[in-house]
Amino acid sequence: MKQAVVCYDLSRSAGWAVWAPKLHAPRFGILQLPPPLSNGSVGPALALLFEHISWVDRNYGPLAHLGHEMFLAPTGGKKDAKTSFITSPKTVKALVGFSGVAELAAHLLDIESHQIHNMSWRRSWVGAQPRGTGRDEWKRLSVAKAMRCGWAPQGDDDADALGQLHFLLAKLKIVPQWQKAIDMADVRLPL
Repeated sequence: MKQAVVCYDLSRSAGWAVWAPKLHAPRFGILQLPPPLSNGSVGPALALLFEHISWVDRNYGPLAHLGHEMFLAPTGGKKDAKTSFITSPKTVKALVGFSGVAELAAHLLDIESHQIHNMSWRRSWVGAQPRGTGRDEWKRLSVAKAMRCGWAPQGDDDADALGQLHFLLAKLKIVPQWQKAIDMADVRLPL
């Protein structure tokens, strides 16, 4: 019976997190995808991502759901840490390709695919933040939340994948064994 759920934070350093009934805690990590070849091809990165999804299915599955952060179209302008504008055609090509591979893998595995909007999972994972909260602050909060749950992400990529997994499990009405740790991480003690 297919039950496992995996989520990917798709980028060159692709964070991933998986839940399966047999796991007492999520498994997560970062998959380093190779840069484009000299001819601009992102084929090796796409192949490695596909292989990783297959590996997760074999080792933690069988998978029932695959979630990944929704691709947001570039808005123009220069790439900037504060605004996250993306203009590089290579970057756009890779991000569209990563989303395509996730959708293809879900289709071939005959499982549900879920595109997860970044503000939806972020609010679910770390709570609402003031308008204008920057990308770096969201990333810091994501890592801090994972640490409060007792998990040690390698960086913000796998912490974000954990946040997406948390969101998707709630959407699917799946309550993992570790939910108590997440609930406790959200308890705020008075100052």
